[in-house]
Amino acid sequence: MKNKEIKITLGTGNKYKVFEINTIVKSLGYDEILFTPVPNGFNPIEDGMTFEENSYIKASEGAILSQNICLADDSGLC
Repeated sequence: MKNKEIKITLGTGNKYKVFEINTIVKSLGYDEILFTPVPNGFNPIEDGMTFEENSYIKASEGAILSQNICLADDSGLC
C-alpha cells in the first residue's frame, strides 16, 4: 500500500518542534509528517488557565489562518 502524504500546520514559532515531532513519529514506525508553517499574523493570546486551553487557542488560530489542520502544544516554561 502506498503511503499517503499528510500536511499539517504546526501552531508554533519553534522551528525545532518539527524535528522533535518527526523524531517521535519515526520512532513509532511511521513516515515523517510534512508540516506547513503558520501564516504571517499568527500571534495567539495565550490566556488560558491550563496548558490544554493554551494549546487549543494556538491550534484554533493556526487552523483559521491556514485553512488547514493545525497541531499545537503548550508546555509553558516547565
